[in-house]
Amino acid sequence: MFLHGQKVWTPEVGWARFERLLQSKPDAAFVCRGSKLIEVRTSTLATSEFSKDAAAELVPYVKSIYLTDNDPSACAEWLSQNSSLSPTEAVDYVRESPRGHRTKADIEAPDAPQELLVRLGVALDSRNLAGYLMREHNLLPVKQTA
Repeated sequence: MFLHGQKVWTPEVGWARFERLLQSKPDAAFVCRGSKLIEVRTSTLATSEFSKDAAAELVPYVKSIYLTDNDPSACAEWLSQNSSLSPTEAVDYVRESPRGHRTKADIEAPDAPQELLVRLGVALDSRNLAGYLMREHNLLPVKQTA
């Protein structure tokens, strides 16, 4: 099961810290978000925010992945850890963000069935999902042109 203080994801509140199971309810636990304890369904807790089975089914539908960051070299380092690219090569795949945000991933899968997207559990702008698709399914983001 989960350990006290472990980082977990649940659809009810997103990322939170696991506190404890509830003795009075079989499928309930407390998680902590900030300083607030929140009751969630234990069956929804995961250490990943998306369904890996649904992510594997999504692969044939992925048309492109775009990465943006206000610090392209930092994003390139992250990209190289999640793909076959070296940090030097990875820089060419990251567009500098004019809005000043950290690594943002946009996954385009326009033909993916709605039912699959619901089962996925996250929107197609999830950095964790993009990292998983690149690392486990050898997808690469779109190379940026100068």
